[in-house]
Amino acid sequence: MFFIIIPLILLIVVFTFLFICISNSNNSLEFQTKFSLSHRVLTVKNCEESIEGIIRSTIWQIQTSETVPDELIVIDLDSEDQTRFILRQLAKEYPFIHPMSKTEYIRFISEL
Repeated sequence: MFFIIIPLILLIVVFTFLFICISNSNNSLEFQTKFSLSHRVLTVKNCEESIEGIIRSTIWQIQTSETVPDELIVIDLDSEDQTRFILRQLAKEYPFIHPMSKTEYIRFISEL
């Protein structure tokens, strides 16, 4: 199931991106306000013991790269441990981190 959800989410992101590019090709300013090209998306599930290290490592990689994203979207795939709580705590420390559930992410994509 997990291996089906991740490609499905990525497929939704790609098609949404393409749809927005095509529908707004004559108005690049509107395109930029609707969708920023500098997003990083992570999916996580039940990784309370490692999530903080994963996020901090990702932030370090982002900060040392040439292109710094505006947002780091972390999709929690219905964790049954403290992963969601830890993500919320990290989001307070790093305001560009946006933890979301699968449902919230699907809603976010549909509103673009």
